[in-house]
Amino acid sequence: MFEHLYRSLFTTPPETEWAPGLGYEGGSRRIKRTSILDDEADQRFPAFQDAWRQGTSVTQMFGERPFTLFGSVGASGADNHRADVAKVETFLHRTGHYKPMVADGPNGWASTILTDSIRRFQKDNGLEIDGILQPDGPTLSTLAQTIGPDDDGEAVAYIPPAPQPAPPPSPTPTGGDDPDPKPLPQPGPKPSPVPAPLPTPLPTPPAPPTPPASGPAPEPGPDIKHVNCRDLRAELNRENGNLNRLFEEYKQANSTVDRAVDAENASWGEAASAVIQAATNAGASCAQGLKEHVPGSLRMKILVRALLCLEQVVKGAPADLSSVYNAIAVWKEMQDNVAKTRAEAKTTEEKISAKKATILGIEHKLSAAGC
Repeated sequence: MFEHLYRSLFTTPPETEWAPGLGYEGGSRRIKRTSILDDEADQRFPAFQDAWRQGTSVTQMFGERPFTLFGSVGASGADNHRADVAKVETFLHRTGHYKPMVADGPNGWASTILTDSIRRFQKDNGLEIDGILQPDGPTLSTLAQTIGPDDDGEAVAYIPPAPQPAPPPSPTPTGGDDPDPKPLPQPGPKPSPVPAPLPTPLPTPPAPPTPPASGPAPEPGPDIKHVNCRDLRAELNRENGNLNRLFEEYKQANSTVDRAVDAENASWGEAASAVIQAATNAGASCAQGLKEHVPGSLRMKILVRALLCLEQVVKGAPADLSSVYNAIAVWKEMQDNVAKTRAEAKTTEEKISAKKATILGIEHKLSAAGC
């Protein structure tokens, strides 16, 4: 087995980022969301799916500590790191609670189907039913105990727990502390029931003669299952085509963002130069911070400070700063354009996620229909 082709997918810690929030520290570190294009281009995933189809054990696929997660997996709000999701898909398939929606195997995309499978496993094992697996939670521990590191790679049939039999009734007391209790009368043998006489069947009337056919026999209709499978496959092909078009739109949107960022950087350089030149002409040191490289998040703060300083120096002669104001207006316009293009790219990315969910639903219907 070529574990070296995909093992790093499950052993390399993902990047994290600061997520703002409430509380004393005002946020926390969370797993950084990866780009959809990067995920699709990661060739380690097809290698893992190939090992999964060959029935490789979880230890061979995931390493010496297979039952570990970098983040939470499941319902909305979970980290759903793609490698972690693929692990959970594999574990629940081994317990018989989940069936991958595609023939290739676990795809690492979180879905409501996976969340429902987590809830079903939690219910069957007497756990809290929240649809989420935490890295150090009881659901993951129970999965580890159920599967074990040396499983044979085969899924088991899902069998709901059998109902427990009711306890036998307690014996009836015979009369308290009577020193000489009398034996209770024993029931005698039950008389055999007398079979009731069977009714005499009535004679069946002869069937009426079949009238001769007036035309050719009707042709049998199309097989309903065949028609449904054909329609579902056609719908799946259409949605896959739509997904490919969205990927192209996403690439173009990212290219547009790159061009907008380049234009914004260029206009910022011109605005900073205009402020520096105005400060030099006024003999002031208002633009010291602008002479060095300024990151995007600090540009507006440093620029406002420089402008307040300049306005105090050239008070009474606002025309001296007209070129500065014009350059800043152009930069601000370019900055707004960057935000707009990024929002459009984000919208396309959300459409891709929704389209993937639609495709998973169609594949689930195909699987349920036995197509």
